[in-house]
Amino acid sequence: MPLVKSSLKSVAIFIAKLAVTVALFYLIAHNIDPAQIEAQIISLDPVHILLAALLLYLQILLVSGRWVWMLRFYKTAFSLRTAIRLSIEGSFFNQALPSGIGGDAIRILRCRQYGIGTGIAVSSILMDRIVGLAALLMMALAAMPAIWAADPMGLTANGAFMAILIGFAGLAFLLAFPFMPEKLRRPRAMDALGALGERAALFLIKPKAALPTLCLSLLSHACTILAMYQIGQALGTDIPPHALFMVAPVALLIIVLPVSVGGWGLREGTMIQGLAIFNVANESALTLSILFGLLNIVINIPGGLLWLAARKEETAS
Repeated sequence: MPLVKSSLKSVAIFIAKLAVTVALFYLIAHNIDPAQIEAQIISLDPVHILLAALLLYLQILLVSGRWVWMLRFYKTAFSLRTAIRLSIEGSFFNQALPSGIGGDAIRILRCRQYGIGTGIAVSSILMDRIVGLAALLMMALAAMPAIWAADPMGLTANGAFMAILIGFAGLAFLLAFPFMPEKLRRPRAMDALGALGERAALFLIKPKAALPTLCLSLLSHACTILAMYQIGQALGTDIPPHALFMVAPVALLIIVLPVSVGGWGLREGTMIQGLAIFNVANESALTLSILFGLLNIVINIPGGLLWLAARKEETAS
């Protein structure tokens, strides 16, 4: 019976996210000219799409290196090759599943097959997420002065700033939670949160541990934004790179919110609103964002194949 309730809850959450996604695209479609999108897709330059794919693979390499470095903090040896394999497998499931965190569960399960305990796997992957989020918040905050300067009315800029503040507040709460009065930490369900916050605080106050992972995170986010720029070039648009470096971090931050399927709709709406202040047409911003999402799915297909190969090897043994 509990299993049935859990399944029904999961289905209900998915339906709600799907409804939000459909509603967002419905609202976006009102200000879009399909003919312009069709013209851009017809003139798509495959060379720039290939460059975008290579940049996204480089992003996976950097994220894998960050994870390997983070595992050293837990005194656990892990080869870069294995980290890359598990990262791309996880990325495939993050793209294929509606939650966006299914890949983390796959990485945890696969870590156990490589002799890494569940506790270390969970902690390192959660810490990996936290550091990645911290770097994204730093990039988004650094872009805010330029966004305010480009948005005289301030509506888009203020909305972006609120999202950044919420992100920093959540991160600060996590880091401060272990040191709060016991009365505020009484529920037993909060024990895991307290342990995670304590590990995060211990990790971030050690420069030798935190600085390399933050640098790798910033580089990985830069690769993602440069991939978006290459997609814009493939479409023949005149989206300036500095505009993407200001808007994309906010868009990548917004899709962390678990309110749509895989962040679809949220990313597109944010890119349209953000790039509009740099005089980028709605059609160009929308097409860029959709192609970016689709390219992420395509480049992670090898991760699904690697996971299937691992399953076959496990079954055979």
